Amino acid sequence: MTTELIRRIDEAAVKVGGRFKLAALIQRRLQEIVVTAPHVLHNSDESPMRMVLREIEEEELELLLELLSSQVDQSEE
Repeated sequence: MTTELIRRIDEAAVKVGGRFKLAALIQRRLQEIVVTAPHVLHNSDESPMRMVLREIEEEELELLLELLSSQVDQSEE
């Protein structure tokens, strides 16, 4: 991993409120892309991780904590 990528990840973690939230957001978005729009991955020169990181940097994604916590609660039932 390059120092530039590490810096971008650190900045994204600050933007979304921490590394755990960043990991949850990245995982959710990657799953969403793979399931609903795999053609996006095939038509891009970017890696999936870099694509999601760019979306976070450009504020195209945001972590909706209420939605995330309600989904966690449902999975525990």
